[in-house]
Amino acid sequence: AVVSTQSTGEYCTVPKCVWDYDCYTGIGFEYRGTLSRTEQGYHCQMWSSDYPHPHGWHTGPGLGRHNYGRNPGNNEKAPWCFTTNLFKRWDYVVPPKCKRGVHPFYRD
Repeated sequence: AVVSTQSTGEYCTVPKCVWDYDCYTGIGFEYRGTLSRTEQGYHCQMWSSDYPHPHGWHTGPGLGRHNYGRNPGNNEKAPWCFTTNLFKRWDYVVPPKCKRGVHPFYRD
């Protein structure tokens, strides 16, 4: 795979890593997958929104105009998100843990 860095126009031939997209390592600080539903079935709130739960995580590593699970403070046990449920502030979004025997390291 060829990876483009749009800001500099440079290219490299390093394959895109599957780890931290299809699964997560450690406690998920670098997870960049697209799961947007919690382990208890709640929908995730957009990180750029303060509704229904006001918060201070609008920008940061992997955050932005999406509602995917993240662990931006690197202080929870797994990726998580604020929920759209008024009575449940946040919950874990749990993609599978990366395992060498199950998940290839690089995407083709």
